[in-house]
Amino acid sequence: MSLNKQYSSLFRFGKDEVIAVLVVAGVLAFGLTFRMWGDAAGNFDAAIGLTNLLGAFAGLVIVVMAHEAGHKIAGVYQGYEVKIRMFGPGLIGSGFVTLYAQGYIPFVTPNLVSVDARPDLRLGKFRKYDNPSEAAMIAFGGLMASVIMIFVFSSLYAFSGNHLMWLITLGAVIHAGLSFIPFELLNAITKIKYFQSAQSYAPGDGLHLLWWSKYAFIFGLTFIVLFGGLALFATPPSLILAFVLASVTTWMYSKWLTH
Repeated sequence: MSLNKQYSSLFRFGKDEVIAVLVVAGVLAFGLTFRMWGDAAGNFDAAIGLTNLLGAFAGLVIVVMAHEAGHKIAGVYQGYEVKIRMFGPGLIGSGFVTLYAQGYIPFVTPNLVSVDARPDLRLGKFRKYDNPSEAAMIAFGGLMASVIMIFVFSSLYAFSGNHLMWLITLGAVIHAGLSFIPFELLNAITKIKYFQSAQSYAPGDGLHLLWWSKYAFIFGLTFIVLFGGLALFATPPSLILAFVLASVTTWMYSKWLTH
């Protein structure tokens, strides 16, 4: 197998990974549109609700797929094989939270990220095997892809005034922000507390960052919150500032990734 084929195989999404993307997008779209199944007068209308749900779902599939593609692209640069893993217990819990809160708290547990160094693709690297700094780079790859998606959909909203674009932007911000919470670790702690066997899960973005540096974790979370706020309330000045922030951070990340 040629080197090009080796690298190209790392970009591919397997069937399980595609399903994981669709499920996360579906759960988040369900939560965001839970209270949008009626007309302006508050009358139930299935056609309106289904249109809102499918529109939000389509946009969020793009958002989540871009986020996961960011992980894979960063992994290729570092010589890692990246696999996206669905966190089943968290997604079931997400559905219950949405139903219990009646849509006032749209919630989802993002997918987990399994990274595996490929020594055959890491010739000349200082370290041939897994290390926390490169896992953090891969985690940041997904977050930077989310930043780009947030800016794209907030720009579409600013220019079109279509509320659905704002809703997808909100979903992208929520998805990126929740990516910092190590739900997989909380699940293990809960099981251990009640003397149950804890299943092993791949880490999420947040845990990859915490293993490397708590300062990187704090910086990333703070940036997503501030950037997301600018994007959600996009007036021309804030949209320009969001564009500058997205451009500068993407450039800085690309330099860090390829140093």
